[in-house]
Amino acid sequence: MRGHPRAGAARIIAVIFHLHREQFVPGDPAAIWEFFATPRNLDLLTSPHLRFRIVGDVAPRMYAGQIIEYRVGILPGVWTRWLTEITHVREGEYFVDEQRAG
Repeated sequence: MRGHPRAGAARIIAVIFHLHREQFVPGDPAAIWEFFATPRNLDLLTSPHLRFRIVGDVAPRMYAGQIIEYRVGILPGVWTRWLTEITHVREGEYFVDEQRAG
């Protein structure tokens, strides 16, 4: 295929994964929502072995369109950047975060 414009071009294959999780947490719904809707608490919700850390300042409450940057320790001494966007918030019920990088 010599001379063909795509000859030797690398193929890029995009793979999109969707992870949906629901969890029942017993307790006062307003207090539970307050905890989950506070971005700084994401550190507490993530397994300690990931060494998950929010980078920079974040708003005290989640809102649609919010971008949150993290650093995650994937191996000892190896960190990766992780960027998410809060795309939907239904106050008192749920939020959706979509990974943008990492």
